[in-house]
Amino acid sequence: MSILKEVQRVPTLLLFNPTQKLNELHLGTYTCTILDSEPLHNIKGHLGNCLKELSYILPHKVREKTQEIIEANTKEKMTGADYRVIAIELLLSLMQANVDPAILLLVETVVRISELLYLPEKKRTPRRILQLYNCTWLHHELCSTLFTIFHGDMSRSKLFGAYLHALVVHAPTQLEIISLSSANTENQERIFGQARKTATATCNQQPHKLISTVLLQLQAKSQYRDIYASVKQGESRVAKAGTNVQIYKGTTVREEFFFRD
Repeated sequence: MSILKEVQRVPTLLLFNPTQKLNELHLGTYTCTILDSEPLHNIKGHLGNCLKELSYILPHKVREKTQEIIEANTKEKMTGADYRVIAIELLLSLMQANVDPAILLLVETVVRISELLYLPEKKRTPRRILQLYNCTWLHHELCSTLFTIFHGDMSRSKLFGAYLHALVVHAPTQLEIISLSSANTENQERIFGQARKTATATCNQQPHKLISTVLLQLQAKSQYRDIYASVKQGESRVAKAGTNVQIYKGTTVREEFFFRD
């Protein structure tokens, strides 16, 4: 292989012998595939945007409780599980408050979307795929109805931008092909954060020691602890928070929703 045309990442099978021909490795028709939907980034990004605007459409008394829930679960480095727990706790809180049913449905749909995005392969069924189509569509329509005025650095193009677009247009279609949880690279991406901390703390800003020291530290950590522990802990937190959430029975759209002003 002398030239990689329109390919920005070398195929893994060519790493040890980059001059080998693609046809010899049965990669003659190789294309660099980019997933249309990355559940981790999409749901984190959209939930973050929604939380910024949600308090502005809530009654004053409920708004104060909402801010308490958000602040109690906010930390410097937010994970997908952190945002999912916030959404679940907000849903449970709003269910006990006297709020607009549309606002309650807005939060419920985003909780259901989060659940469907993280489903394991064994639970990927035609019924679940249809639920994701319905939930994402309904959530988008609710966002269009409820969020008409924006505050701070939020704008319509930001709220309805790449994150929500990927959830509504691409995620359900992608779920028809593969389990979306299999495209979740949250745990793998954390290695970069660990490498950055290791490099800052142990290498004394000496470039020639950087690679060997970081690799040694990461290998040691992988041997002495479960590399998937953080993901398991996150899923455990989400499951615990969602204990009192009713089992999803399907998406119901009232008639007046289609004939609103």
